[in-house]
Amino acid sequence: MAELASVTLLTNDEEHSLELDTRTSLLDLLREHLGLAGTKKGCDHGQCGACSVLIEGRRANACLVLAVAHDGAEILTIEGLARNGSLHRLQAALVEHDAFQCLPEHRRGDRSRSATSAHPTRAAPLRVSLRHAERSLWAEGRISSI
Repeated sequence: MAELASVTLLTNDEEHSLELDTRTSLLDLLREHLGLAGTKKGCDHGQCGACSVLIEGRRANACLVLAVAHDGAEILTIEGLARNGSLHRLQAALVEHDAFQCLPEHRRGDRSRSATSAHPTRAAPLRVSLRHAERSLWAEGRISSI
């Protein structure tokens, strides 16, 4: 029999309290329990970056962390970047360049950018757009470092 635990998260500025199996990953909580499908299940090993979210302003692979380990935490997903019905610059860059939220090949230090172009010929303009978007998130105080 599965062990259950109560978890409360502030996800995209909305508080959610749930009773979960203690083995539930943050990714499964977001997708299956909260219906936030923007955070993708890719490799399920933390290598592709498709499951990237911000936990307390720091990038994390949602497939590798248990939801119960982040009880009370503030979580920001790709859906939470939009404000007042307008796409954030990061979301707009992904749409403009036919991109997806995944990037194992472009690593900076120990973290990936978590976004890449589906078309190699568009990768350079996307990298520029992502740098601007990343600076914007930092300036807004939504990420702790760039």
